[in-house]
Amino acid sequence: MRLLPLAGLVLLAACQPAPPPEMTDADRQAIAEEIHQQTLGWMTADLNGDMEASLAYFVEDAEGGWVSEPALFMNRRVLFPTKAAVREWFGQFFVDGRAMPWSLGQESVAVLSSDHAVQIFEGTYSVVDSLGNKGPEIPATVTTVWVRQEGEWKILHCHQS
Repeated sequence: MRLLPLAGLVLLAACQPAPPPEMTDADRQAIAEEIHQQTLGWMTADLNGDMEASLAYFVEDAEGGWVSEPALFMNRRVLFPTKAAVREWFGQFFVDGRAMPWSLGQESVAVLSSDHAVQIFEGTYSVVDSLGNKGPEIPATVTTVWVRQEGEWKILHCHQS
C-alpha cells in the first residue's frame, strides 16, 4: 500500500515538462542586437516624422501585463497609460511635417529571457519643423522594457528623462 503513493509521485515527476534550456551568451547577444535594431527603426520613424510608425513599436494593449493601471510611456513626471494617450501627447510633435531626429549614445541591454529585455540608452533628440529648422539638441536617458509578442519585439514600457 505504501508503494502506491510513491509510484504516484514518481509518475507525477516524470510527467513534468523539462525546464527551458539556459540561454547562452550568444543567445543574449543576438537578442540585444535585435533590440538595438528595433531601437534604430523606432528612431528612424521619429526622424521621418511618422508618428504611427513610431507608435507601432509599442504594444497594442498595455493592460495585458500590468497588475495596476498600465504605464506605457513616461516622460519626466507625466505618465501615459495607453497608446491613445501617447498618441495624443506625441501628436504635438508630429504636426505639419515635424520630425524628431535622435542620436543614440551609450546603450545597455539586459536580456531577462528569450521574450523579455530591458534597455537603457542615452542620446539626444531635437524637433525639426516643417521648414527644416532644427531646434536645440535635448539630452535624454531612456529606459525601455521590451516583450516579444507573436514573434515581434514591442515596447511594454518606456521612460524618458
